[in-house]
Amino acid sequence: MPRALMLVQATITDPAAWGAYAKASGPVMSKWGAELIVKPDSLEVLEGQSRPRVVVFAFESMEKARGFWNSPEYAELKAMRIGAGEADFLLLEEAR
Repeated sequence: MPRALMLVQATITDPAAWGAYAKASGPVMSKWGAELIVKPDSLEVLEGQSRPRVVVFAFESMEKARGFWNSPEYAELKAMRIGAGEADFLLLEEAR
């Protein structure tokens, strides 16, 4: 079964609020088995455009990733992002 990758592209406008959201999200992501696989400060745009922050998490499966995204614990944390920036969250399967 291929892993699921969650790609997050963000423009952060309030670093303190985004930092609080990221810190609070960590334990919930760990509960669902998320693994940080792309270092946020390693972005280099070779062609085209991107948001300033790109992060990739791996989950055991699409079901685990969806379970995290739709969990009551994470639903409460999503509200912490409001006003802290704009982000795109993409979910895709890893090629194996």
